[in-house]
Amino acid sequence: MKTMKKVPMEQTLNKLNKVVPILKLGQKRDISSFISSELRYRRLFESAKDGILILDPLTAKIVDANPFIVNLLGYSLEEIIGKQLWEIGVFRNKEESKKAFSQLKMNRYIRFDDMPLLRKNGQKVEVEFVSNVYEVSRIDVIQCNIRDITQRKLTERILRESEQLLSKTQKIAKLGSFKFNFDNEELTWSDEMFNIFGVSKEVFNPTISSFINYIHPNDRDSMAAWVRDTTLGENPGELEFRIVRPDKTIIDIFGSGILLIDQDGKPSNIIGSLQDITERKHSEKALKDSEAHLKEQNVEILTLNEGYQALNEELKSTLQRIQKMNTDLVAARDKAEESDRLKSAFLANISHEIRTPLNAIMGFSDLLIDPDLSKAKIEQYVQIINVNGNQLLTVISDIIDISKIVTGEMTLNTELVSIDGLLKEIFTTYSKQIRKNDLKLSYYSNPEYSDIDTITDLNRVKQVLCNLLNNAIKFTQKGEILFGFNLTGNNIEFFVKDTGIGIAPGDQDSVFERFRQVEETLSRKFGGSGLGLSISKALVEMLGGTISLKSELGKGSTFFFTIPLTFNLNSHDHSNIHLQINQTRQWADKTILIVEDEDSNHMYLDEVLSPTGVSLLHAWNGEKAIEMVKSNPGISLILMDIKMPLVNGFEATQKIKLSKPELPIIALTAYALNQDRTKALQAGFDNYLSKPVLKDALLELLDHYLNS
Repeated sequence: MKTMKKVPMEQTLNKLNKVVPILKLGQKRDISSFISSELRYRRLFESAKDGILILDPLTAKIVDANPFIVNLLGYSLEEIIGKQLWEIGVFRNKEESKKAFSQLKMNRYIRFDDMPLLRKNGQKVEVEFVSNVYEVSRIDVIQCNIRDITQRKLTERILRESEQLLSKTQKIAKLGSFKFNFDNEELTWSDEMFNIFGVSKEVFNPTISSFINYIHPNDRDSMAAWVRDTTLGENPGELEFRIVRPDKTIIDIFGSGILLIDQDGKPSNIIGSLQDITERKHSEKALKDSEAHLKEQNVEILTLNEGYQALNEELKSTLQRIQKMNTDLVAARDKAEESDRLKSAFLANISHEIRTPLNAIMGFSDLLIDPDLSKAKIEQYVQIINVNGNQLLTVISDIIDISKIVTGEMTLNTELVSIDGLLKEIFTTYSKQIRKNDLKLSYYSNPEYSDIDTITDLNRVKQVLCNLLNNAIKFTQKGEILFGFNLTGNNIEFFVKDTGIGIAPGDQDSVFERFRQVEETLSRKFGGSGLGLSISKALVEMLGGTISLKSELGKGSTFFFTIPLTFNLNSHDHSNIHLQINQTRQWADKTILIVEDEDSNHMYLDEVLSPTGVSLLHAWNGEKAIEMVKSNPGISLILMDIKMPLVNGFEATQKIKLSKPELPIIALTAYALNQDRTKALQAGFDNYLSKPVLKDALLELLDHYLNS
């Protein structure tokens, strides 16, 4: 939460003297009373629990904002002052803001009861927006009051869901509820009451007289006595009676009710419930008929008695199941509440995990602009930007992966994998990354298993191992991290062992749960999104294995996971997992058209592709790309963004393919989900790369098409 410095009295006077000229309408005005008024309500303005913005009535620009709206929007006060409402997310665009401002000037008042507000971090907040034009010392002042109603909207949604659940429960149990008000003699029914009485809610209006008309004539006296006793507070308890529906169907009813007394000791309402017990009464009648038959058939009494005992046991079992269901419902509710708490903690944490590397990236990017920086400083800043960029990419990848897992869209791509080669590659990569002087990374390689191959998803196995290694490095300040694998029956068992902080026994069962972290406080020492182990568990189970851990607090942890040994070729051809040797590519006779609406992406692709000698053409939207393909028949390949102005990448690709179906078109897009790739290929793209586009992956893919 952002904090605001208190403004001294002199600064407030100076600030007002600067603001007032903005408010002038071409003539000099007396501002002394305005300043005095401002100082009187400054304390209320600063401590208000609603957001308050003061606008210039001529330009609609913000001239003041209180701490509440600053914290709600996520901007600093300096970022807000001088902006118009649409520039800080209060309105969706400039035109909408301008329209509202015109309406405000005309009516001197506008109100929006439910308006979305976009915070600086992109989060949407539901607010109530009211704006008035006040005259202070003959000067118009616009004040906007903004109230955060997000919690209220959530409460309303939960209430609606609770009412829907109650309605469904009553329908299942054929149980309706009613309320009778003594003051206005109003009778209110729940939806199920109309179903029980066989009438339409849209047509029938329940009243005492209409209710009595539906009671079976033979049961009206007992009903009248029951109502009388309830009204007198004698608590007659329960009553069974019958009603006659409009279609002449007779329904057995079980009713109960209580009298409510107001604060003056007078009866105010009768509330109660009616349940359709027709089926139960039929069952009871059948049971009585059966008992009569038993009396006539003494020979079968013992046999039938055993049947009754069995029925009694079944009823007991049913009761036990109901009790267990109640217990399970309570547990499910508690789990749902815990899940909501964890999600809230996760959202707060993920915001921190995104903003922290983003802060470093933006900060050091600004520093790189300095022309006097030394080469060493430039290299240091670039390294910091790369590290934080990878950290930010990891967070985003985790969010995408957990989304795929939850929606069932995560898929596996299996291939023949050399296990020893995979671990050697990981060891080489992480040995270069570890910067802690007191930390040693070791790889256990059993010569007996050096030629073990299996068919599995290489990338997903590597992802799980990297998640476990990243955790081990993060939680181990000194000592050793050891990883490797063994064979256990028909499974390959991987392990990652560290000498870090360890995990308490009470936390070990929950570390694989989604959004769960051992440390969940604001003062926690270690970062992370809390998704890595949850994603790892889901991936291992998709691969057909299991994941577990052994840990002792203060001494370290060992994580294990298995995958099936589905193929053993004893092959030494492991080129699919070894680091590829850098190749010099020369495409001087080729021409690539880059279609992208961001200048920075054009610059990046120029830097990557220039060493190959390839000729580069540039277009900034799909419409221009179509024209350039027509006028440049020598184009060898197109790199196409999807989201662009005028004509998007999908439309442009389809039109180009109509005239040049053999021309390779590769999608370069920030859309990274599995369905996005499928949609791109269906639209006519030959291949697909999601942003951020890595140099080696791009060159390898281009080499496939340009040299094929």
